[in-house]
Amino acid sequence: MAIISVSIDPQTLQKLDQLSSELQLSGRSEAMRRAINHLVSETSQTQKLKGHTDCVLLVFHKHSAENVVTSLKHKFEDAIKTQLHANMHEGKCMELFLLEGPAERIKEMARSFHGSKKIDYTKLLPV
Repeated sequence: MAIISVSIDPQTLQKLDQLSSELQLSGRSEAMRRAINHLVSETSQTQKLKGHTDCVLLVFHKHSAENVVTSLKHKFEDAIKTQLHANMHEGKCMELFLLEGPAERIKEMARSFHGSKKIDYTKLLPV
């Protein structure tokens, strides 16, 4: 087994410890292994998308990141059938995109949102 070093900010470390406790995991290493396995599983589901497809893209962000969302949204207008925006509590927003088009275009859009440091959470759901 390999040992690696990971830098984590205090808030994320606190969340990791809470999660480990709630799920009764043996410690931080087990929590990290499960998180990695979850990410691999989620990514492989997205990679399987082929051809013309329908998906839902869920995005959470701070209100201050609205310009990033708008910019990305305009870049992918060809794949967006519908968008729903909701203001949440504490200055957070949720975007729900109904997407239709070539799988590669939809995956590109999801990667663009996921890769932005201004976006808190992104989830692509094949329909």
